Amino acid sequence: MTNKGPYVATANTTAASTMKNYLDYWQLDYSPYRSRLNVYPSPAMNEAIARVEWLVDSPASVAAVVGDAGSGKTVVLATIADRLQSSHTTTVYVDALATSVREFLARLGCRFGIASEAADDTPKLWRKLGDGLVQSAWQQQRYVLLIDNAGDAAIDLLNATLRILHLAAASKTELTVVLAASSKQAIRWPSGLRDAAELRVDMYAWDELTSVDYLQHAAIDAGRTTPLFTEDAMFRLHELSAGIPRQLSRLAELALVAGAAAELPLIDSSCVAETSRELTCAI
Repeated sequence: MTNKGPYVATANTTAASTMKNYLDYWQLDYSPYRSRLNVYPSPAMNEAIARVEWLVDSPASVAAVVGDAGSGKTVVLATIADRLQSSHTTTVYVDALATSVREFLARLGCRFGIASEAADDTPKLWRKLGDGLVQSAWQQQRYVLLIDNAGDAAIDLLNATLRILHLAAASKTELTVVLAASSKQAIRWPSGLRDAAELRVDMYAWDELTSVDYLQHAAIDAGRTTPLFTEDAMFRLHELSAGIPRQLSRLAELALVAGAAAELPLIDSSCVAETSRELTCAI
């Protein structure tokens, strides 16, 4: 494997054909480690989802889903949103990294059934939201607000979230807020928001057996009938990714591309190691 790394392609090879070629080579129906068709039910994921669902059904109102980048926080929030679609709960998902306070309020108002106009300024949106929460309490409507990337949120958006919690409490509206961040980011939240968090859900890294099980089952789900990796290669993938799901998936995916380019019968530990080195150099 001296010339064929995960980023090598001939001049007339497109990204789409490269993708198809490596899937064909490994006899896969789709990419096992990039697909969002299935959520791998790791113990950490199942526990996190169960605890957030408990919060939604309890008198508590605020939870923090905490974990390193790539540990599965976004997947937890997305899974909760999907599960609540068929219930009588109105769910609002917000990516705090790309949302201003005005956009935040407008999105909440839209999901809460509050009419707004493009010309409405922020103070007017606040007034409408407050009135809407009073009406929602009278109608006994329940809301769940899922804020992803809350660790990267601007301070004014975090303060807006705290104000919404106060408005909901004053109007006796049933509102649950779930915020996702790393532990280092969460300690920088406004004290009022930290104090309001009644539940902390930690997303911990996978152990070796969980990583191996994921690698095997994802390949089977994608149509592979025989192993893709040697046992040593799977252990090496776990070691290099430190058990962080996103890193594990990314490295496994690139190893498949590199292995197909080198026409390997199986991905071995040396292929994984070289792929990791090339990935590190490319960053």
